[in-house]
Amino acid sequence: MAKNSGKTHGRVSAMPGGKSRPGGKYIPSEHVISKVGRRKIAVRGAGLSRGSNLLVHDTPRSFREGVEYSLVEKVTALFRRSLKQMSVEEIQRAIAAPSPAATIVEVLNAAPEIGLARETATTRALARGAAAKQEMLQTAGGCLSSGEVARLLGKTVSAVNQRRARNQILAVPLSGGEWGFPASQFASGDLRPGIAEIVSSAGTMNPWVLLSILLDRAPGSEATIIDSLDDPAVMQDVLARVRTYGEHGAS
Repeated sequence: MAKNSGKTHGRVSAMPGGKSRPGGKYIPSEHVISKVGRRKIAVRGAGLSRGSNLLVHDTPRSFREGVEYSLVEKVTALFRRSLKQMSVEEIQRAIAAPSPAATIVEVLNAAPEIGLARETATTRALARGAAAKQEMLQTAGGCLSSGEVARLLGKTVSAVNQRRARNQILAVPLSGGEWGFPASQFASGDLRPGIAEIVSSAGTMNPWVLLSILLDRAPGSEATIIDSLDDPAVMQDVLARVRTYGEHGAS
């Protein structure tokens, strides 16, 4: 049997704890070095997966690559400090948040002395906005995906998306380019009467603004507007509000 020459060929892998394989070279466990194409180092300590697109080279290939890595490092360090101060209940609440933005708000709110309290007024406003959206969706009975709406209405996903594009159904933009459909606009397995007309009349109004209007209390009632659209007076009132929204905003 030939003796091991001590040389390595191809890819050099790290064993758990930084141990080297027989005939291999010692490599710290937080790095994975691959000799495929250019030499790349995936920094797991920055919270990046092995398959991440953001790979850190010995020298950044571009200015953008360098600032992207710096941003990942800064945000990851902030989250690690915050997580150390969070209780198990707070962590579970952050995981259960309905969107990545809501998760970020939960993590930062759990440790305000290193999060929102030290950030700018704009950052705090954005965080409050994410929390407000989460609260609106909870008031609206949750949020359905296009697939769930398709099954509810007995339509195809393509048909649902066409109705959204034609302003015939209320959908709010979520993170990752997804759309969510507030559940309270549906009743008895169908779209509530009046929703399509309201959404169409709203035109280019921000869908979140429209949802906030529909979740307001109906005049002289404890019910929300969206639950009172069978009342002709409520219907006419909300149509007037959405049709003149642009005029009020410009004045």
